[in-house]
Amino acid sequence: MVFGLTVITCWSCEKDKSTATGFQLHTPFALQFAETNQSTEDNITVNFFEVLSDSRCPSEVECFWEGESSVKINFSIDGSNTPLTLSTHKQMGQGPQTDTLQNYIIRLLEVSPYPVGTEQIPNEDYEIRLQIDEL
Repeated sequence: MVFGLTVITCWSCEKDKSTATGFQLHTPFALQFAETNQSTEDNITVNFFEVLSDSRCPSEVECFWEGESSVKINFSIDGSNTPLTLSTHKQMGQGPQTDTLQNYIIRLLEVSPYPVGTEQIPNEDYEIRLQIDEL
């Protein structure tokens, strides 16, 4: 019985903890690979679930092209899920790719870590910085 109460108590603490770390609209936030985060204001949930490519020029190498990194996130509004692909590739000098869904703009600000040398980065080491703005 004591064990059962301990498990329930820990579970409820964990649930409160995840709610307290929610992101705010119009403010950049980080998301680890395979992590899900929910907004503190609206019923928006974001999950970073796939690294599609990372051809960015490693910091110790001289490259002809800067390269790009593409990631896939799941963007959910009121329980309606939409997978989105975002890239660090600059489009006509405007900065990293953005996407619009309903009345929200989703911006990929950064993908880290930045490649060094020729070492492959494991997916679990990736973190992205996003910003979600309301139109």
